[in-house]
Amino acid sequence: SIAAEGEQIRGKVNTPWFQILTSPPVWAIIVAFFAQGWGFYTLLTCTPTYFEQGIGIKLNESIVMNGVYSSLPFLLLTVVVLIAGPLADFLRAKGLSTVFVRKFMTLIGSSFAALFLLLATYVADSITTAVLFVTLGLGLSGFDNAGYLVNLFEICPKFSALIMGIANTASVLGGILAPIVAKAIAIEPSSPKGSQEYEDTYKEEWREVFTIAAEVYVFGALIYLILASGEKQPWAEG
Repeated sequence: SIAAEGEQIRGKVNTPWFQILTSPPVWAIIVAFFAQGWGFYTLLTCTPTYFEQGIGIKLNESIVMNGVYSSLPFLLLTVVVLIAGPLADFLRAKGLSTVFVRKFMTLIGSSFAALFLLLATYVADSITTAVLFVTLGLGLSGFDNAGYLVNLFEICPKFSALIMGIANTASVLGGILAPIVAKAIAIEPSSPKGSQEYEDTYKEEWREVFTIAAEVYVFGALIYLILASGEKQPWAEG
């Protein structure tokens, strides 16, 4: 029966823990997951607060608009993720190597995210431009879903679920640390509320939060570019 065959297969598989945990391509994926988790959860948990404190959308006066603005990045992210997969398949069909496509998709996703996060805090001079840059930053990061996210199925299909669990743990860790760091940095200024100094201090604090997120995105992309592989690893058969 299928169940019996499954038991027989499971009984023969020895998980190569040492090879997995010392594999550069595996660590490339884990670090990329961590970086994406940090950036994603920075925006997921902090965007409404940033819109209120950093660019002046008063939450108690415009809850609906804050909600609309905060949802736009995730709407664009949904669209980009749907485009990223077919685009990666198209590039591979044109003869580009798997590892090149995975690195390329990861690079453009992380680069766009880092660039627009910095633009949102250093260049944006209005609600419109700030919302636009945050939306583009998170939305275009979806291209890396056709990069590192699917790469683990190529380098070790038999142990992809195991490595996905480890990588997702790293992503969650980034998601835990990011809002903690943001809360530690973006604290209410001691200057009088409503004063220019009060507003300027908040803006500087949010610049630091978003700069750190951008740096983590870049770090994850660089590690992935250096260590990633598109080939099935020798130890992947178990």
